[in-house]
Amino acid sequence: MPYVSIVSTNLATVCAEGFLYGIFFVLSLSSIYLLVHRQNHTSKRSGAHKAGQRSIYASPMLIGAVAMTVTITGHFICTATRLFEAFVYFDDGKQAMRYYMEIGAPVYVAKTALFMATLILGDALVTYRVWIVWNYSIMVVAFPICMIIGLIICGVGVTYQFAKFVPGDVIFETVSARWMNSDAAFTLCTNLYGSVMISLRVWRAHQALKHCGGGSLMGAVAIFVESAALYTMWTLLWLIAYHAKTNVQTTFADSWSAIAGIAFMLINVRVGLGWALTASQLNSILTIGTAVEESNHTSSYPMRPLTVNITRVVEDDYGEATKQKDLSVHTSQDSVDKHIMGGS
Repeated sequence: MPYVSIVSTNLATVCAEGFLYGIFFVLSLSSIYLLVHRQNHTSKRSGAHKAGQRSIYASPMLIGAVAMTVTITGHFICTATRLFEAFVYFDDGKQAMRYYMEIGAPVYVAKTALFMATLILGDALVTYRVWIVWNYSIMVVAFPICMIIGLIICGVGVTYQFAKFVPGDVIFETVSARWMNSDAAFTLCTNLYGSVMISLRVWRAHQALKHCGGGSLMGAVAIFVESAALYTMWTLLWLIAYHAKTNVQTTFADSWSAIAGIAFMLINVRVGLGWALTASQLNSILTIGTAVEESNHTSSYPMRPLTVNITRVVEDDYGEATKQKDLSVHTSQDSVDKHIMGGS
């Protein structure tokens, strides 16, 4: 592969990360606004507005979104700081290459720590989403929890190794390489697992909805597949560039945190816009669909026209318990029609 100077890759990194950070920042603000607005709207409709306001601001998804915005913003600030130090402050901008080769510089170590914090946050939120969607099953999230623990250990390890770098060390030939490869493996496994499990849950809800004569939910599967594909592609591009020992890996590595944020916020924005089902809606579809299917199999008599309205207390994706009339199932001899009320 042709040699690319470290100065060139860092200049390209500023452009690439700046562009991706802009996309992330817009998605982040939109996500936070939509999630709060949607939850407040649902709370007003269910008569629990004050309780809804308290719960949304304490919800793991909102706290995680804000925390991820802070870490990704801090990472971009470090990238911009290094640009000014390299071309303005460090030896009057005459030794930019030497500055960028000093990986043990405090700004770079802080940047690495923020990057690892972003990956850990993203994986934790993916795991939380799986836990909610699978109806709080600990067994389902046991594997990603182990992956997150491994990511935390490797994140601390790679940050510590970068802090010990001395001028002349090469990033491709030090002990940090093992930590970095492990980081990529852990986060890749967590995100692929989470996407597969959520897609499986949506597919099962789709099958249950078919028994009720409802529409298709496969569009919801595409939402998770697209986000997982984006994150997976970027991770693999970094792995290829790193093992090819090209400085282009710097661009992929420094833009990685923004990609993780974009992949996460895309799902949040679609949920906030009502384009994706919430966990409580999926669980409701599965519950009613299974009940109707079992009724059709066990009953030898034609079904009379019947409308069942179910009102229950639901703890939604954000931790709020509200009393909702969330499902209305209409059954007849030939078909069962289902309508899902909006909101969480």
